[in-house]
Amino acid sequence: MHRTRKATSETISTTVKPAAAKATKPGRAVPRMAKPAGPPAFDREMHRQEIAVTAYQLWLARGEGQGSAAEDWARAEIIVQLRYSAEQRASAADSE
Repeated sequence: MHRTRKATSETISTTVKPAAAKATKPGRAVPRMAKPAGPPAFDREMHRQEIAVTAYQLWLARGEGQGSAAEDWARAEIIVQLRYSAEQRASAADSE
């Protein structure tokens, strides 16, 4: 046996909202765009060449000898990241 359900005005009114209900009321403030949550995350791949040059400069500064290329690279990443975060803070302060 197959049952059919008859639509009533009550079920229609709860499932379909009139278009007029979506319109904003006169004098109502329009919501503002949210400010970005903060600076974008540092992208190592985007700054790969600069990190490589900085790591090379660190290697030269310690006498081209003993040490670890991985340590130089890690230090270079930190240096470049700090350089860009400082620039972002300075440009944000200028724009305010």
